[in-house]
Amino acid sequence: MRRLQVRFSAAAAEQLAGLHRRRQGMLKRELERVAGAAPARGAAPAGGSAPGPGSGPDGRIVRVRTPMDIAACEVLEDEGLVLVYAVVPR
Repeated sequence: MRRLQVRFSAAAAEQLAGLHRRRQGMLKRELERVAGAAPARGAAPAGGSAPGPGSGPDGRIVRVRTPMDIAACEVLEDEGLVLVYAVVPR
């Protein structure tokens, strides 16, 4: 199965740009790890997940965490995407 692509909403891209370069890299690496693991496992990544109100039958809401930041994402395996909605400092 192919790797999922990571896409950022406009708000998430702006929030990510506001972080220090090192923190951006840490969060992007963790997002790539989740994107690479999601299709193979078919289950929630180690970062944790919780079904949310916007979660449809083909997607799930996932929190991707680093020691300093959290990203709220939706994994859409049918579309081949990990869509990042928000980036929040801890």
